[in-house]
Amino acid sequence: MKVEDFCKRRLFVAAHEAGGGSLLAALVREWQPARGSVGVVSATAAPFFLNGPLPVRQISSVFDVEEAIALINATQPDWVVVGSSAFASVEKTVMQAALIAGRPVAAFVDHYWNLWQRFAHEETAERWFYKPDVIFLPAQSCIDRIVHQGAPSERIRLFFHPLLHRAASGRGRAHVSREKIRSVFNLPKTGAVVLFVSEYSFPESSKWFWEQAPRGDLIELLHTVLEASCAVTEAGQGVRTVLLKLHPAQAEFSQDVLARYPAKAYRLVSECDKRDLFQVSDLAIGLDSMLLLEACWAGVPAYSYHPSGLGKGRWLSDIHPEISELSSYAQCARVIEDI
Repeated sequence: MKVEDFCKRRLFVAAHEAGGGSLLAALVREWQPARGSVGVVSATAAPFFLNGPLPVRQISSVFDVEEAIALINATQPDWVVVGSSAFASVEKTVMQAALIAGRPVAAFVDHYWNLWQRFAHEETAERWFYKPDVIFLPAQSCIDRIVHQGAPSERIRLFFHPLLHRAASGRGRAHVSREKIRSVFNLPKTGAVVLFVSEYSFPESSKWFWEQAPRGDLIELLHTVLEASCAVTEAGQGVRTVLLKLHPAQAEFSQDVLARYPAKAYRLVSECDKRDLFQVSDLAIGLDSMLLLEACWAGVPAYSYHPSGLGKGRWLSDIHPEISELSSYAQCARVIEDI
């Protein structure tokens, strides 16, 4: 089974989180599924499917297996295609329904971490409670790890994440001036823009063993970026404005964190065209978000900094050394000053 095998097929697609939604929406545009294909998506994933070839239904929090079975039986898909999220999700409901309806399931993993957790029972964390017929992963290192974690190797496939290629190529992008984008984000007309890529973090758990960096690293990194940017501006060495891109699961960033900095030092951004972010930014910095990698491949100098040093070996910069890993506050301050 290859990614190309889904082209022109009748599909039933399910997506829950932003990562899976953006990935599947991009794949669906390439596949151009057959007439009668449909999707069920959460409110978080829905925006990625706008103006695409797949009609989707945005489901509420109350979406049970019986309803999913009825929709699958009405669609009669060749394949059920799902994203992969931890905890309860549209995707898990659909996987259960597909098993009962006798339809094959292909799951796509959009990130490098928390692999077995995506297919574990949402409450007990029982591994491989959910067993798609095929699991597509974005890197060989993911394949090696998920097989080591107990996934059946005959069900595992490698695929290339299309959003990264699109970010690098700029395909489908009409020219938009930086001045116009600055206006959209309410940025100063002059000075450098530092893109801070936020990300979602799980609380520590002895049951789930999350692989992401601790939230403390994200908070400390944000303080580092804002302090360094303010220092450059206040020293009269040029304006530095932080464009703080929220993760789609974040409604806002804690005001306790931002309160110590002047409002003019940063701009909060939630939903937007990612290409606008990349075009207006002079530098991007974060931890392990795929958006940081997209920015890097779009030509934005990209850096990461893990203050605690925890998780070394599975950082995004370990997998993609084109993202420069910084090792101290002083190094962060230097790259922001030198823009």
